[in-house]
Order: sequence, then C-alpha cells, then structure tokens
Amino acid sequence: LDLGAGKAGSVAILVILGSVLIPLVAHTCLQHVRDLEKLPDQLAEFSVEKSRCYCCDHGHIDPNTYEFMTCDRKLVYRALEDWYKKRGQNYQPKDKTL
Repeated sequence: LDLGAGKAGSVAILVILGSVLIPLVAHTCLQHVRDLEKLPDQLAEFSVEKSRCYCCDHGHIDPNTYEFMTCDRKLVYRALEDWYKKRGQNYQPKDKTL
C-alpha cells in the first residue's frame, strides 16, 4: 500500500481550491468593509421624504397589469409613525400631502 500518492493528490486539490477560494473570500470581505465605510455618510444624507417609491414613479399603476398600486410611501410613513409612537416620540413627515 502506497499512501504517498494519495496524500500528494489531496494536497494538490487543497492548493488548487485554496488558490481560488482564498482570493474570492478576501475580495468579498474587502467589498463588505468598503460598503460599511460608506454607511455613515449614506445614513447622514438619507431622507425618507426624498426617497423614491416604485409606485409613485409609475403613477400608482402597475406597468405590467395596469392595476392600481397602493402607495409604498404611505405604508412607510405609517410604519414610522407606529415605530415612533411605541418609543413615546412623534414622527411627522415633512411632506404633508400624504
């Protein structure tokens, strides 16, 4: 029984897999870190009132079925109001048209 050839084959497979997987994992981790570095600026600039909604962009009509769509913005504002009320605060959107 010669186990040397089997071990060499296993090592070769590990080297090949490692040479592919390690750079892939490193790239993914670095991209995640870059995204996290951008997060504070994105949060500082974010505004619910300025955000775009699919429904509003399409005039509240589904472009595929031509059926009426409920306004996402109203649902978001309602959720924010509920969220703030649970914390004893008051949330008033700047956009009073809703």
